[in-house]
Amino acid sequence: MKKSIKFYKAIKKNKKKLLDLGYPLGTVNSWMYGQRRPSYENAIKLTLIIGININEIPYRQVIIND
Repeated sequence: MKKSIKFYKAIKKNKKKLLDLGYPLGTVNSWMYGQRRPSYENAIKLTLIIGININEIPYRQVIIND
């Protein structure tokens, strides 16, 4: 999994805000420690919440093959 130190630090700094907005503690901790990646939709929301660029967020991409 690609590491983004800026993302992990921003999650840690804004942990209380994310929890107050309804994100589960397990999810926030998983993002903070690099165990899971947010979905693309959550990555977009996180850019607004934690104030970092989408390129700094290691988000999951869903690829559909026809």
